[in-house]
Amino acid sequence: MADLISGWEAIATTAIIISVIIAGIAIGLGHAFSIKRLERFGLDEIFQSVVNAAILGAAIALSATILQIGAEFTPASAIPDNCTINATPPDYILCGINHTSYSTANLSSDLIRVQNNIAYYQTLDLHFGNFSIQPLANLNSVSNQLSSSSSTIHFSMFALSLNSQLLSFISSNWFGVIFATGLVLRSIFLTRKFGAFLIAAALSFIIFYPLMLMMFQPPTVQLETTKNITSAFLYNSTYQTVPIIDLNDNAAVANKIYNMSFSQDQDYVGDLTVLSQSVTDSSAALFFYSIFVPIIALLVTGALIKALSLSFAGELSSWVSQV
Repeated sequence: MADLISGWEAIATTAIIISVIIAGIAIGLGHAFSIKRLERFGLDEIFQSVVNAAILGAAIALSATILQIGAEFTPASAIPDNCTINATPPDYILCGINHTSYSTANLSSDLIRVQNNIAYYQTLDLHFGNFSIQPLANLNSVSNQLSSSSSTIHFSMFALSLNSQLLSFISSNWFGVIFATGLVLRSIFLTRKFGAFLIAAALSFIIFYPLMLMMFQPPTVQLETTKNITSAFLYNSTYQTVPIIDLNDNAAVANKIYNMSFSQDQDYVGDLTVLSQSVTDSSAALFFYSIFVPIIALLVTGALIKALSLSFAGELSSWVSQV
């Protein structure tokens, strides 16, 4: 958090100090000339300055605490350890999303190769004089399922990229500018409500939006497990395509198909079934993490902005009346 408002801390602190000085002058003049309204105004501004200082300190403390909690409760396999180095909560989540995007891209590449393999084998013909057969023609259903999962993965990659762009903007200095500007405006009586809104928006996106994302672990482990399954399938020499020179050799093609399905420890269809199930599970987990989780986080963030704006915009009189 301190990094996000770097360069603007001095402005915010100066505004708080000036607000305290003005409040002290108002209290002194009100007491000297027995102007109760002026004295009450000074007391209210002192209170608001203390609140501003507390908001600044609490924001920095919350940022460090949330980052530490996220690092402790998120497995290293989901988000690398180096993501915590000099990181703010948005940076930490952004690093994890980028890691997830990398794993997703690797899996997507393997899926294309698996689909090419299936497309190759499901069209192989065995010719027997007056008729021919396609022993693996029914692999079309597996191919369709993998194609559907692949489309989901590509859409999820797009959603991850969108969320990455949002987190990159949050991590930029602009949200630090918004936060510090909010503290400055909140120190002024006429712009207190707008300043409270800016502070609430900055805090919600810098701290609470990443916190909501931290509550859901990235599906990196599932993606890497599926990647291992697809890699094992692709690098299995038994499942590799028939050399072009043997495509017209009926015996060579038949022997290849037999070895793929009936030789010891080889089950082409069975391995494809396991692979397809793993891909489906990973694509569903990725879809949930990349689309539903950010939507939930944005809804909660919006509600927090509204609630914090009302709280930060309160005057001393309203606080006293509530007590």
